[in-house]
Amino acid sequence: MSYIDVTGKTEEEAIRKGLEQLGMDGESLFKSWVNGFAYEIGDVKVDGDTAKAPTKITSKQLYVVLTSWGDSFADDAMNQGFSTTDEIYAYAGKTFMAALDAATPVETEVTFTLTKDGKDWKLDMNNTDNQQALADSMFGGGISASEAFGS
Repeated sequence: MSYIDVTGKTEEEAIRKGLEQLGMDGESLFKSWVNGFAYEIGDVKVDGDTAKAPTKITSKQLYVVLTSWGDSFADDAMNQGFSTTDEIYAYAGKTFMAALDAATPVETEVTFTLTKDGKDWKLDMNNTDNQQALADSMFGGGISASEAFGS
């Protein structure tokens, strides 16, 4: 089943329109978010057809940046004296991107479960523990994997 919002747009169209309204684009948002991204896989422990891979992920934590920016945005925007919602939206996009650009990547230690598939080891993103580990490292605390990935 696909997402259709109340205006009849698909989820992708709705996101793109929302970003446009804020004067943002997905590519710039993504590039800023992953700027400084790195990972380091530790000593993998194999147990039959599964393995545990402790991993250090360095990333800007999007949820943390968003909530920090949001804590001060309303008061800040009110002090700007805007006369239209378009001005407020443009200011929101500009100030959020500035906050994301300035964010410092954080190192998070997580453990991923890998499954053997023939000769290859695969990260199973249907595994809720793997989803939560990725959400913790990329978004920061306070958001569940289902909120982050829509699962």
